[in-house]
Amino acid sequence: MWKTRQKISVYTRIFSIVYRPRVYVLQAAANKCVSFVATMKTIRRVKTVFVIFVSFVSCWTPYIVVVLYDSSDTLPLPVHLYASMLAHLHASLNFAIYGLMNADLRASFTARLLAHCRRIRQRTRDN
Repeated sequence: MWKTRQKISVYTRIFSIVYRPRVYVLQAAANKCVSFVATMKTIRRVKTVFVIFVSFVSCWTPYIVVVLYDSSDTLPLPVHLYASMLAHLHASLNFAIYGLMNADLRASFTARLLAHCRRIRQRTRDN
């Protein structure tokens, strides 16, 4: 029980550290200390980190609950497999989240994908 409280405390602290720059950025923007573009980039970065955090928590929570609840190994195997697969899905979600939330990454990925498709199309025409 204590470890769960400790983890909640640590994650709450992380959230407050991540959330704090947004408040400072908004205050600085109101005082015209920083440019609007820099302010918006910082807010986007904070949002990205927050979405990554939420996906981490939502993917790993079922696994942690199953491991903590089922110390005597009474739950069926599919429950363990589902929880484990969901936990490992987090790594794949990171790529998708960064791809959706970062315009530069999206543009470069699209350019590389289109270049690859063009090469494949040209190979099939040559044959």
